[in-house]
Amino acid sequence: MPKNIKEQPGRQWPLGGCCRRLKMGIYAPCKTQQEHEMTSNNQNTVKVQLYGQKEILYVPWNENLTAETVCKKAAAKFTIQCLSSTLFSICYKDSRMWLSPKECPENGSEVVFRFRFHVVTDAHSLNSYEEQVLNYLYEQFHDDFIHGRIEDLSIEDRLGLIVISILQYNKCNEHVNLTSDTHFRSFVPKQWFRGLNMIDKHRLKLKVRGNLRRFTEDSGDGSTCYRLMFLASLIDNKPMLIVEQYKAMRGDTACTVRISANKGIEIEQNKASVTWRLMDLTDINIYRHRGGDQLDWTVQLNRRNGFPEFLQLKTKQEAEGLVSLLDGYYRLLIDYYHFLCKELAPPSLDLITKNRCHGPIPRTEAFEKLRKAGMEDGTYLIRQNPEKYDSYCLSVVYGQEFKNYKIKIEEGEHVSLNDQNSFDSLRGLMEFYRHPENCWCLEGPLKKCITSTASFGGTTGQSGQL
Repeated sequence: MPKNIKEQPGRQWPLGGCCRRLKMGIYAPCKTQQEHEMTSNNQNTVKVQLYGQKEILYVPWNENLTAETVCKKAAAKFTIQCLSSTLFSICYKDSRMWLSPKECPENGSEVVFRFRFHVVTDAHSLNSYEEQVLNYLYEQFHDDFIHGRIEDLSIEDRLGLIVISILQYNKCNEHVNLTSDTHFRSFVPKQWFRGLNMIDKHRLKLKVRGNLRRFTEDSGDGSTCYRLMFLASLIDNKPMLIVEQYKAMRGDTACTVRISANKGIEIEQNKASVTWRLMDLTDINIYRHRGGDQLDWTVQLNRRNGFPEFLQLKTKQEAEGLVSLLDGYYRLLIDYYHFLCKELAPPSLDLITKNRCHGPIPRTEAFEKLRKAGMEDGTYLIRQNPEKYDSYCLSVVYGQEFKNYKIKIEEGEHVSLNDQNSFDSLRGLMEFYRHPENCWCLEGPLKKCITSTASFGGTTGQSGQL
């Protein structure tokens, strides 16, 4: 046999150089077409991480892209309804800084789609969320639990959460093999598990196995039951999980600002705290302020009764994150059509307030508003479609009956009714169909408009499950 395999007669070795490069660690295989597409996509895309999804969502980037648009695409990917998408936001993966709805994500950045607005504060009432929201909230908190983002849990709490998450997995998949570290560790906090020795790992598996036997597989309401158990156990033990907090300066003294749906705004300073209700806010200003040797961003909270409150934060992104949090809670809990800070108002809210449209209310609520308005022919309202993103509906009364028409949004924010004439705005569409000669696709002209500002009067304008 030849000493050098390349010297064998009758053989050609075109990849001989590749063998040497492979040994040296510098050989790279040819990229597949999919890998080429992924590489090119990364140059002008925003990568969105979705909990519970193996695939990354790639959103094409352009200068007009907003965080709100990214949220809508992520929610649609997880089949979350339009009405519930306002409970979510995105943050940068590395810094965990929140993006305001109007902010344009950086080109090529990686963001995480997260549940942010915890309007349900009772852990045992979480089933008021729609099923897909509840599923995503479970995936989010489970990921936080596994990657150590939930701190100061006792061993008993960890054990209980591990057991519940395994039961949840077993409902939808093959049973977990507790003899395999690779499979078992996907349910255990990673850093904590790595710190255990072999004996402690064996004891942990025995405890988990013993607790699993105590649960009956047929108890509860399917897989959702275990998700609720996991979330309720976690929130009961760690109520701060549904509270967002910021470090700020109040005057010359540091303070901690905590925001939640049930307590509103809580400012703790020098072991004393003051609490405001969200409904006491009228508007918020944000501006740059020079403090000492550095430039800080000032958030001015204006109240109905009392002097304004001034909070200084180090970066613009922190300040905008705080303001967008307050604005989001205010719209969800107090008035859906009122934005506290015009500069950071969601683009979709700008559009519906400018055109005096309604939010994503269901058809039954739209009909009820028309009924209260008198049921005259031509009485109408325009509302966001609660079932389809970036879509509107025209609800109108003809002959004491309710009619619905879908309004299509085309590229460049042009709108059309039944694929007829295209208009630059919803107001232009409404004005066009007020004239009888233009109403060939309707049963009559539009006459009396029921606007959002006239019908909601300080309520959220939304109904049904969040």
